[in-house]
Amino acid sequence: NKFMILVNNNVFELHTKTTSYIFYVNDVNHLEHLHYGNRIKVDENTVSSLKQRSEFTIGNSVAYREDKQNACLETMLLEISSRGSGDIRNPSIDIRLPNGSRDLDFVYDSYEIRKHTEMKTLPTSHSKDKEIEELVVHLIDNENNIRLNIIYSVYEECDVISRRVEIINDNQEDIKILKAMSLHLDLINKDYKF
Repeated sequence: NKFMILVNNNVFELHTKTTSYIFYVNDVNHLEHLHYGNRIKVDENTVSSLKQRSEFTIGNSVAYREDKQNACLETMLLEISSRGSGDIRNPSIDIRLPNGSRDLDFVYDSYEIRKHTEMKTLPTSHSKDKEIEELVVHLIDNENNIRLNIIYSVYEECDVISRRVEIINDNQEDIKILKAMSLHLDLINKDYKF
């Protein structure tokens, strides 16, 4: 099970016995979803073929940055979303800042792979297998000094990937968490079989 979590060139792979969950850090430092489904082998060609491409913003969409006119958060398959950076969809993280604003922009900072840790105060997944590893992806909103950790735990044999979020306020003032959803899963509009 030492290959359940793989990271290569800012592409994150989580594999169970029969499934793969894959995302990457895009060129504007947001986590973008690539694949969740049957287990697949990932290489440069796989990643390239799964990435969404656009040469310009679509319709009346808002470009994320002046120098990246083709980067529009509302059309990306994001791993996490918040208000105020051009993604007009329902956010998975909503925080009221001390000044009343709710504008946040969580961008990629770093990651770590560690042994699974159970939460002390809330229900958490656990396993008899003490070798469960988890991927922790650290995001940060630099302007507001708030960090967001997305923690993925992979249970290979039972085909489960659990996910939770931690919000760390490094701001000098209190913030109010209005919504904190552990999963934000954008999928391409297709005919899915459930």
